[in-house]
Amino acid sequence: MTTQIQISIDNCLSLEDAQKELGISTMTLWRWRKAGNLVSITVNHHAYIPKYEVERLNAIRHSVKKEVDNEGGMIV
Repeated sequence: MTTQIQISIDNCLSLEDAQKELGISTMTLWRWRKAGNLVSITVNHHAYIPKYEVERLNAIRHSVKKEVDNEGGMIV
C-alpha cells in the first residue's frame, strides 16, 4: 500500500545538505535510505530529505550522544 503526502521542496534538503547537517558520510546516508531508516522523496530523479526528518534524526543522535557521554563512554 502506498501512502501519499504533500510536501514542498522548499521544506526539504538535498542529499548533500542533509548529509552535512547530520554530520554523516554519503555512504551512511545512502545506507539509511536503502534500509528505510529515513524518509526521502524523489522529484525528477533528484532525491531530497524533508527538513523534519533531518531534525528527527539529529534529535535521536543527540539523545544517544548524551546517554553515552553520561555513561563515560565514547561515540564511534
